[in-house]
Amino acid sequence: MIQPKDRKHLDFNTWKKQVLKDPELKAEYDRQQPEFAVIRAIVRARSMNGISQEELAKKLGTKQSVISRLVTKLLEVWLV
Repeated sequence: MIQPKDRKHLDFNTWKKQVLKDPELKAEYDRQQPEFAVIRAIVRARSMNGISQEELAKKLGTKQSVISRLVTKLLEVWLV
């Protein structure tokens, strides 16, 4: 296993701190946080209640694909 001191790349938190020093990028990141907070709450509630995306969609009066897109959007942000 590669030890942290031997890594040749930045870890995510270090990279994120560097990137968010850009005022424009930071402003956009901050602007999107309320949207992602709602998505995180939906994902957390679904997980804690053990219901499927389809069940949640029915309760919200929407389609499963909408829930899937929200989850995908959140995952993309977490991974980037």
